[in-house]
Amino acid sequence: MTKQFEFSPEIVEEINYQRYNHLAPIVQRRMDAIRLKAYGLLHKQIAEIIGITENTLRDYFELYEQGSLEKLKENLPHAVYIWYAGISSGLPKLDYAGF
Repeated sequence: MTKQFEFSPEIVEEINYQRYNHLAPIVQRRMDAIRLKAYGLLHKQIAEIIGITENTLRDYFELYEQGSLEKLKENLPHAVYIWYAGISSGLPKLDYAGF
């Protein structure tokens, strides 16, 4: 069954912003999936464009159903969360030059 969502212009604007400006790549990918859904693409097309499975896409849609865009920014894999928390808190970035 295909999920049906309605997206206000304000939500679409926020999706577009988060797609290009959120620090965590997984959140950017989730926003891209929702963005493509807002434009009416089929689930199979969205999954192919983004490079994820349709099951993962359904997971993204379920997160959106549970809590809109804020929920898509949560539930990050542990390693991504630690990285994102460090960036968000202003920890210095590591310089890997010379390794």
